[in-house]
Amino acid sequence: MNDKHIRKAMYALPDGVVVRRRKPIIPFLLMFVAGFALIIFSDLDGEVLSHNLSLGILTAGVTLTVISGMVLSLRFPQKRGAPAMSDTGEYLIHKEYNFDRSMRADLLQWIAAGDIEKIISQKPVALQSIVVSMYRTQDNRFAAMQAYEFVELEFKPISEIKIVRR
Repeated sequence: MNDKHIRKAMYALPDGVVVRRRKPIIPFLLMFVAGFALIIFSDLDGEVLSHNLSLGILTAGVTLTVISGMVLSLRFPQKRGAPAMSDTGEYLIHKEYNFDRSMRADLLQWIAAGDIEKIISQKPVALQSIVVSMYRTQDNRFAAMQAYEFVELEFKPISEIKIVRR
């Protein structure tokens, strides 16, 4: 199942209501600098800090520096971002809802009507023969969804991409 088409449709909305936004890396930069500062601080004269305290500060500094450095090395070069609302900056929730094949007609009707609450309130099923991929805000004022059916060993779209704005 490929929900890349849903993201492209959201980004292409005429008034730019959904934008691609990277999560901030500033907290990890600050953690990296703080870890480096702890490493420097742990090297003070032996009269100021005891050996055990110095070793504990050094361990905390190295751990903080290594972990934040790893996160930065993974996130800094990324060009892609997560879909977010341009007016509030709220990231969209992406979830896939599984349904039984017997609910196909109801699901297509709910999607066509843009009934988000009806879709998300259904009980999940273990066997996913129909899946509704949905991006939505927490308060359901915006949603983009499409239904897929498992046919011939792959998920094929059975509905158009539906964008709901309230």
